[in-house]
Amino acid sequence: MTPSVARSVTVTSEGVRSPAILKALCCPVCRDALTAMTPGSDAALPAGATPSEANTAQATALRCGSGHTFDVARQGYVNLRSGRKPRGTADTADMVAARAEFLAAGHYEPIADAVARQVADGWRDPATLPAERSDAVAMNSGRPERTGTSGAAGVQDEVETRSSDSAGVQGDVVLDVGAGTGYYLGHTLDKLAGRRDETDAGVIADASGRAGSHGVAMDVSAYALRRAAKAHPRIAAIGADVWDALPLRDGSVSAILDVFAPRNAAEFHRVLRPGGTLVVVTPSPGHLAELVDRFGMLSVDERKDERIEETLAESFILETRAELTHRMSLAAHDIGRLIRMGPSAHHIDTASLEETLDMIDAPLGVTAAVTVARYSARF
Repeated sequence: MTPSVARSVTVTSEGVRSPAILKALCCPVCRDALTAMTPGSDAALPAGATPSEANTAQATALRCGSGHTFDVARQGYVNLRSGRKPRGTADTADMVAARAEFLAAGHYEPIADAVARQVADGWRDPATLPAERSDAVAMNSGRPERTGTSGAAGVQDEVETRSSDSAGVQGDVVLDVGAGTGYYLGHTLDKLAGRRDETDAGVIADASGRAGSHGVAMDVSAYALRRAAKAHPRIAAIGADVWDALPLRDGSVSAILDVFAPRNAAEFHRVLRPGGTLVVVTPSPGHLAELVDRFGMLSVDERKDERIEETLAESFILETRAELTHRMSLAAHDIGRLIRMGPSAHHIDTASLEETLDMIDAPLGVTAAVTVARYSARF
């Protein structure tokens, strides 16, 4: 790849300039560390720079030691895709706009609250993991033992290795895969910073043990990334395909959010640090039941949870799973946004949709039914 020329842009949030984010990211081409480029020169801002140093300059690009350079778009996101065409279908501008409007109305806030709560409840300090969980994880891992080690000792060796790999990462980083507009990630970061727990020593800390967790919003849609980059001051919006090697260092993230998105178990396991949490949200068979037949929307596979469990079982341990159901009162315009923002938008005729919506003269009661599951990684 030929290094590109960095150009001056304005990034209103800390985003990719955050030292925590820079230390978590890696070059998608050679897997080397990335540094932030300052405007008007080829000088790089070191990944270990303090936040105040980072804020003195707007990042124009990210560059690795081999010279691979990735421009920061004017809208604040960085494309770190490998160059191959995404395997899935990226959300269109209309889909993203509909999602932003629907989510801003608060209809899915109970889901966002549940995701944030699972992240906070599942957080563990990696320094205490070997002592507290090695025996239990070794008994339940189902993974081959490391050469020359066995049982809890082998697990502890791997935990220590992964902890060492991510030791340079400052603060907690939450990854949202298929993040869309960044709604769930921003909500989680706010909840982590706002929820206060009193420790045994009488010190007030946030739910993760640190203040100011950062987020990586990952998506293949440029339209989604533009919005995610502005969704929260501590979010970095990164273009990447979940089915490729993620542009993140081993053990670099404390939690992964997968809300209505594809799952790459092997890559999730690689980037999640010891003691980290994976939260997966999937639609239940009764999700939006009142609309499916009426509008010809895609239905949910009744074996979806079972298939997900099979996919994740080799790398993750299911810790908790709960069904979340709430009723929404949706006007015609809300229903239109809900249908246009999801995969059904690719299959529904726009004219037919508008005709059906015109016949709705009063809000409809619609059921939101999802499964929220929390996993820990097998080591």
